Amino acid sequence: MLITLCHIQRIQEKKKVAAYETGKTSLRKVAKQFMVDPKTVERLVNQQREMGNLEPKKIGSRKPSQLEAHKELVIAILVAYPDWTLAQYCEEIDEKTGVYVTTGAMCRYLKKQKLTLKKTYRSEKALSAECQQEKFDYWQEAKEIKPEDLICINEAEIWEGMERSIARSLEGRRAFSRPESYKGQSSYCDWCNFR
Repeated sequence: MLITLCHIQRIQEKKKVAAYETGKTSLRKVAKQFMVDPKTVERLVNQQREMGNLEPKKIGSRKPSQLEAHKELVIAILVAYPDWTLAQYCEEIDEKTGVYVTTGAMCRYLKKQKLTLKKTYRSEKALSAECQQEKFDYWQEAKEIKPEDLICINEAEIWEGMERSIARSLEGRRAFSRPESYKGQSSYCDWCNFR
């Protein structure tokens, strides 16, 4: 049988309670004998009387999250706005329900519900070996072009509906930027560089 530190601690606690319950000594003397605080011996004796054992009590609060009552609303907001920050989720919940939660509480609740952060919106294909090889081949070809043969035409598109590079979504689902049909508005800027 493997004896761990927890087993040794339980044995010591039982000895402390047994020493007191023999009735020949006081809490202070037992505490002094085992070199612990008298309150520790008192706590152990009371626990033995009330619960009938010296098993450790469960750690942590049993109080459920304030967001548990509004689970459907939280999920609906998350699905509608997957790229929001925790602070934005907290503000929206506060506005709609009057329940104020901190960003830490929101983060813990989302983790508990497995509504975790997804890294990016890009597809798995972009990370495939084939796609990476195509990118590498393109840049190898571009390096061979002589500078005097280059005419640079720059075109930039600015999306006014720009999203963050990370988002949240339900477990087992990919993150999408807003509804898939949402395109935002874009503006084009064109210019040419000549020698």
